[in-house]
Amino acid sequence: MALTKVTGQVINTSTDVTVGVLTVTNTLAVGGTVSIGGTLTYEDVTNIDSVGLITARNGIVVGSGITLSKDGDVFFTGIATGNGSGLTNLPAANLTGTLPAISGANLTNLDASDLASGTVPTARLGSGTASSSTFLRGDSTFAAVTSTTINNNADNRLITGSGTADTLEAESTITYDASLLNITSTTQGLGLRLQNTGNEYTSVRFDAARTAAASALGILEGRWNN
Repeated sequence: MALTKVTGQVINTSTDVTVGVLTVTNTLAVGGTVSIGGTLTYEDVTNIDSVGLITARNGIVVGSGITLSKDGDVFFTGIATGNGSGLTNLPAANLTGTLPAISGANLTNLDASDLASGTVPTARLGSGTASSSTFLRGDSTFAAVTSTTINNNADNRLITGSGTADTLEAESTITYDASLLNITSTTQGLGLRLQNTGNEYTSVRFDAARTAAASALGILEGRWNN
């Protein structure tokens, strides 16, 4: 039987052969390199080593764990590890699961205006412990909540110190109701005392909102003889 569509002397290992259409019904074994100038169409091929672009019409399946569909979807049954430096504008609606517990050491310059909703239940700082009995100070530390007690507290009483930390005294004998300062005493000779610590006299001045020439309604001065 004559060979057709075959150019060259004979088929051997040292001669190039040009074939118009080659149909192989069994196994084709090529020991060297196969170069294809056009498009190679095949089905169910394995062990592809390509330096160019691979076009798969119905998707690509890698083992039993990865599937690349023709619609552009990627399915993983295992763990996908990658660099997220190029991820931008990730919609929150696409995050349907729960993020695992990871370190936030690389989260910097997080603007509070980017927190659209939700609350922060407890502030986490480098020192101190947040609780119902502590508060956040201006130096970013937690401090215990302390209170001040006012002994004998009542309306219009003047508050004075007691000599004890976090404790004040409401004086029952000195009251002020925004118009009258009242000093009461049951001891003879006690009342209002004005004492100058220098070599000067003291005085009590009575003024009013007047437009007359005099600058005071009355002045009481305490002087001593030479």
